[in-house]
Parts: sequence; structure tokens; C-alpha cells
Amino acid sequence: MCGKRKIHYAWKILMVCCLLQGATLGLVQNSRGLFFAPVSESICCTVTQFTAQQIFFSVANIITLPFVDRILRRNQMPWILCVIMTIFSGATVLMGTFKSVYQWYVAAVIQGAASSFLILIPTAILIEQWFEEYRGLAMGVSAMSAGLTGVVTNLFMSDFVMNHWRIGYFILGGIAFVITVPAMAVVVEFSPETKGMRPYGKKKQDERIVLKKAEYTPSFVMINVLLFFCASAVAVASAFLQHFPNYAISVGAAVSVGAMMTSLAMIGNTIGKLFMGVLTDRYEVWKVSFIGLSLIAISFLLLFMSNNRIVIYFAALMNGLTLAFSTVMMPLLFSEFYEEVQYGKALSRMMIFTNLSSALGANGISVICDISGTYQGAFGAGFLLVIISIGLLLLVMKKNPNYSVNSGKNNGQ
Repeated sequence: MCGKRKIHYAWKILMVCCLLQGATLGLVQNSRGLFFAPVSESICCTVTQFTAQQIFFSVANIITLPFVDRILRRNQMPWILCVIMTIFSGATVLMGTFKSVYQWYVAAVIQGAASSFLILIPTAILIEQWFEEYRGLAMGVSAMSAGLTGVVTNLFMSDFVMNHWRIGYFILGGIAFVITVPAMAVVVEFSPETKGMRPYGKKKQDERIVLKKAEYTPSFVMINVLLFFCASAVAVASAFLQHFPNYAISVGAAVSVGAMMTSLAMIGNTIGKLFMGVLTDRYEVWKVSFIGLSLIAISFLLLFMSNNRIVIYFAALMNGLTLAFSTVMMPLLFSEFYEEVQYGKALSRMMIFTNLSSALGANGISVICDISGTYQGAFGAGFLLVIISIGLLLLVMKKNPNYSVNSGKNNGQ
């Protein structure tokens, strides 16, 4: 009797990646907005004072990012992730006992530093190590898990948090710990070699440009400029999602229109992650990047040119691809040109750029709107940013001697 075919260990790694992204981004980060009103009212501070914790979170995150790859690679990854996840979820639980807004500021610093080791980078590194085939699908599924978890959490916890916000922190922090730490301790292995295995799928020759050998060549400098500008541009573009409610009000529409735009953008984000991830397994990453960036550009053009409700709903749906592009396509683009040892460092640099760009973009959009009195100028600027990114992508493909436009493969150095 023939034995059953054993499931490759890579799929267990993907399961843990989904749990990690779902717990950190979906369960905790995407639920922060639920606590703004009830907590600020309870501790007698303004919503502005309470949400200022995001500044401390972002600063701590940016300061810590350059050290993430070095620490994850030089130490035992499973236990590092377990310890940091315990700190992250523990800080969430402790928020249920806080009485002063300054305590949230301290917790935000702790969580900001911890999130550098938990959000995107470890997942991207593990998937890059364990998957040769279906790498795009794996990235898409892990990224999508955060969005789905966030939707479910907001749906079922919103009313409860309004009346029992302290217990809400206990629940979210406890669940985040329980679903991640035991699984990471048992399942996570840094690479297939540590278990005497090979990555899932046929092992192919590594044809990427190696950073150590090529970082001073003009072609590689051009690639770096492209990737970091593209990442920053898409991060700025993703900041528009926060402004959809105000945009609806500015054109005389009901508040519900802005809420619908935001919901459609989240649907576009969730579907886009899986859609673009699956496409990259069938077509070159560059071709899928063109498709994604083109759809994002069209969404800005529609928002710039039309106030028709059906049109702006459709545009909002496509605009959700900005978040999907940042979390799925950018790591896959980086993996085309960086060897395994340098991949994590490159992602750390990318996240520094995108975090800064997103923060500056959100404020820049507000400034443009305050000056012009309309969102049309900001939508036009978003369109130009994406068009420039597409132009740079074309330029690198045509001018870089190490890349073949027809084959979509690097020719190696």
C-alpha cells in the first residue's frame, strides 16, 4: 500500500507567516482605531493627544529597522521571534491597565521597535528561503491574512471595545500571543538546509545581481534608485486611503460615501494581494508590476477627472492596490536583484523609506488640499508619482545590461 504524499514543510512555514501577519497587523495594528474614542474619553485627553502615540511608534520602528536582518540571521530566529512577539502582545495587554496617555507613548515605543522584527521582513525572508515555486502565492496569502483578520476583528470587536476597552486590550493581546508564539517555537526554521531539505519547487540557478559585487556599478545604482523611489511613491499613494472620508465631504457627498470608498479600497487591497501574488508565479514580476502600477495610475486619473459616484467607487476599489503593491510586489521586486544574505537588509532599508514617505505623504496631501481647497491637485500629484515609477521601471529594463526585456531574467554578472 502506497503511503500518502507528505506535505512539504514550506506550507507549514507559510501557515505560521499567516498567523504572524494576522496577529500583528490584522489583530493589533489594524484595530488601533477602535480604541481612539473610548480611551481618550475615559482618560480625559483629546483624540489628537492619544493618536500621537503613532509618532513614537513610527520613530522607534525606523530606528530599529537597520538592525533587524542582522539580528534575525545571526541568532536563532524562532526564539528571537517568540521573545519579541511576547513583548509586543504583552504591551497590548498592559494597555488595558493604563490610566495616562504618556503610558501609551512608552508602550508605542516598545511596540514600534518590536514590530520591526515582526511585520513583513521575517515573513518575506522565510518565504524567500522556503519557496522557489509559488513564492508569489505565498506572499499574497500571508499578506492577505492581515487584511482578513483586520476585517473580522473590527467587525466583531467594534461595539465591545466602545464599552469595555480595557478588556478589549486583554483579549487582543492574549489572542495575538496564543496563536503565534507556540506555533513559531515549534514550526519556524530559518532555512530548509537546517532540516536537511530543499525549498519547495525546483531549485533554479540564482541569477540575481549580488549587492556585494555590484553595488558601485551604474546599472545597480539605477536599480536601487528605481526600487526605492517606486517603494516610496507607492507608500505616498497609499496615504490617500486615509483621506477618502474627507474627500467625500469636500465634494458635497454624504459621510457614508467616504466610508464606502474606504471599504472598497480595503476589498481591493485584500483581493489585490492574492491576485498579484498568483500572477507573479505565472508571469515575470516586472510584467505584473506594470499591471499593478497601471491600475493604480488609472484610479488616480479617475479620481482627478470625475465626481460621479459609480466612477469614484470603482477608482477607490483599484486604489486599494497601493497597499497590496507595497506588501506583496515590492518584496518580490527586491528578491529579483538581491541575494539571500542581502535581501533582509534591502527590505529594512525599503521599510525605512516607505514609513517616512507614508508619513510625509499623509501630511503633504493635507497641505495640498488646504492650499487649493480641493483634492484634485493631490490626486493629480499621485497620478504623476505613479507614472514616474512606471517610466523608471521601463528605463531600467531597457538600459540595464544585466536584464533581458524579453526573458524577464537577469543575465548575471
